[in-house]
Amino acid sequence: MSEYYNAFISYGRADSKYFATKLYEKLTENGLKIWFDQNDIPLAVDFQNQIDDGIIKADNFLFIIAPHSVNSPYCLKEIELAIKYNKRIIPLLHVEQITYEIWQQRNKKKL
Repeated sequence: MSEYYNAFISYGRADSKYFATKLYEKLTENGLKIWFDQNDIPLAVDFQNQIDDGIIKADNFLFIIAPHSVNSPYCLKEIELAIKYNKRIIPLLHVEQITYEIWQQRNKKKL
């Protein structure tokens, strides 16, 4: 039997892993079925297929907005799939900006 979810959580790990984990915990404590990559990707499988399947089987797509997520090609791919399948997209602003020093650390190749 296929498993369906109330929501899929999309986030950028560098800025929002802790926040996403806490959000997942709170939502599941309140009885919601949430797809979250920290719990829903088995070992030795194609992770992208698992992510795509999670989006397809979720009613809602929670996008945690932070500098890392809005610049992530992986998050973009997730958003595009959510749009393709007409998912309700719920944006959650987590981090509005990062310091220049953090940006430099993440973008050493671009300097």
